[in-house]
Amino acid sequence: MPIRSNLAFLAYAAVICSWILVAMADPKPLSLGQDYYPPESRRRHEEGVCVVKITVTAQGDIEDPTLTLSTGYPALDEACLAGFRGQHMKPAIRDGKPATITAEMPVVWKLSSPNELPIRIDTTNPPRIGRKYYPPESVRLQEEGVCVVKVKVTARGDIQTLGLTHSTGFATLDNSCLDAFIAGGLLPATTNGKAVDSTTELPIAWRLGDLRNSADKQ
Repeated sequence: MPIRSNLAFLAYAAVICSWILVAMADPKPLSLGQDYYPPESRRRHEEGVCVVKITVTAQGDIEDPTLTLSTGYPALDEACLAGFRGQHMKPAIRDGKPATITAEMPVVWKLSSPNELPIRIDTTNPPRIGRKYYPPESVRLQEEGVCVVKVKVTARGDIQTLGLTHSTGFATLDNSCLDAFIAGGLLPATTNGKAVDSTTELPIAWRLGDLRNSADKQ
């Protein structure tokens, strides 16, 4: 998913999204990230996760952005929707042709400073996300969705899953969300180069991609 690095959710979602079907229409980015952080939200130290439901047409136009999970802050919620309005993405390809699809896209708004790093994905021991961990039952039933997992990572790197703040709508996928970090996968946040305890919310998107073809044959 070729998204510019200024996107607020890049550190999380670009790594832990499973088989996103649509991609950025490079070089035009979505209007998301630190450059688009609402000034009033900065002043109030507002942070949060939203999930936006969008339709991407076969021509790549983004239509009907709708909020399915609120950050809890009106200014950030409006920024979530504004980030997709009037934008374009590369359309999904089905049977070799561009296709219109509807998908949910998670966005994380997180304030940062040069001296701080948030909880990050451990690329040497990644989370249990993706094709390898897609629940067979969910593949058979063609279940897709986005969850948001609340986790605590201690300075020592211990991970505690605190629960879901947004459900995929499917119990099997939700369980996979909760199990995503059971064997690690995250690095602790740091302040001034020193690891610190931190709690955050991480979005995970389950997309069938070409697994849909195998489900159709069953």
